[in-house]
Amino acid sequence: PRLALARSLAPSPHPQVPENILIDAMGGPAAAKAAAAEVLLNDTLPDALGPYSEAAISGSEAVSDQIDALAASLDPAAAFTYRVGFDTLPAVVWTGPYKGLTLEVAAAGDAEAGLEERAAAQVLAARKEKGALRVAAAVRPAAPALAQGDAAVIDFQLVLADTGEAIPGAARAGMQVDTDLLGAALGLPGLVPGMLGMAPGDARELPLTMPADWADPPGLAGASVIAKVSVRDVLVWELPAADDAWADATFPGEPAGLEGLRARFRDAIAAEDAAATSLKVDEALADAVAGIVAMDVPESIIQEVGQEQYQAELLQAASSGGLEPSQVAQLATPALLNRFIAARRGDLAAVYRAQAGMEAIFEAEGLAVNQAAVDGELQAARAAYADASEELDEDRLTEQVVTAAQRQATVAWLKANNEVNVLPPARPKRSFRAG
Repeated sequence: PRLALARSLAPSPHPQVPENILIDAMGGPAAAKAAAAEVLLNDTLPDALGPYSEAAISGSEAVSDQIDALAASLDPAAAFTYRVGFDTLPAVVWTGPYKGLTLEVAAAGDAEAGLEERAAAQVLAARKEKGALRVAAAVRPAAPALAQGDAAVIDFQLVLADTGEAIPGAARAGMQVDTDLLGAALGLPGLVPGMLGMAPGDARELPLTMPADWADPPGLAGASVIAKVSVRDVLVWELPAADDAWADATFPGEPAGLEGLRARFRDAIAAEDAAATSLKVDEALADAVAGIVAMDVPESIIQEVGQEQYQAELLQAASSGGLEPSQVAQLATPALLNRFIAARRGDLAAVYRAQAGMEAIFEAEGLAVNQAAVDGELQAARAAYADASEELDEDRLTEQVVTAAQRQATVAWLKANNEVNVLPPARPKRSFRAG
């Protein structure tokens, strides 16, 4: 076939170029046969897979034979035979019932602070955004020591009380600590109170007890430690007054005034907690479904799910301001994607088991989507694409919207037919890496 193509492209007035010259131009007989085998594969593969098109996972097709071996066996007088493999959608096999389950989910929120305290912390944070830090010795020379409400620049090291051994990762140099932190600096209760009254140049050794839920480094939970702290400088906040005028000028809206602002913060925090809790319930139900689906997830599906998850995490990091566009581009490489998939293989397989199980439940229970909601989502998505002047893949968009609607219907059914107990917020796992 490649020889015929070469002849068709040969310049006039010599259309019939000798075959041996064409073969030499293609790199010799072996290269010409390899090219012919490649053309035959491309021409015949769609027909060969035709009977299996519904069962085969698109993009998973792979020819088992090496192209050199196919080229070597190529004989115009014999049939051209090759082997091709493909992944098929695995069947959902239930290992237990998906109805009548009992799940426990810790609510989102702060285990150590209520809405009032968190709203007050947001008001204070907003004031600090408009404020400034001044050196305490210059602002109040008669009282340069650290007081509640100040900040300090410290050097810090944590050692075991019984041996004096330094704890890995538990040292900081030039770290700024705000005494108004909601919670404890570095996650260590007692550290900030023990520092109060220290002036620049002072050093203290503070006996502390590690929290019982400390996670990293392991083995520190409940341990007796010594915090060696030296103060480099004490800083004083100069803040705008916390009054109605400041609140209305900085955060106009209703209800007005400082108390109205606190109320709005409380409502926003409560709404965020409720949305996050609802998402945690959805995830717990999906995990439960994945846990009772037995399935060997094909590699092609793991690759597809992995790529989607990796792209989603990069986009999330970019949208939250955690990564610059240039950093996202640097991370969007095949090598890093493969590393991500290798590290998350088990989780990616669970994601697909949950997805397949949800689809099976939707069909088995005769569920239906809210068509009006689907149409509304499609209309909004089309408008968004039009505003962005991006090309719209209508079929792909429809598939995504319908799939999301089916999942929502399935989750709603699971919530109605299983018991989900929402527990109080859990304390976050504490570690020096997080601090």
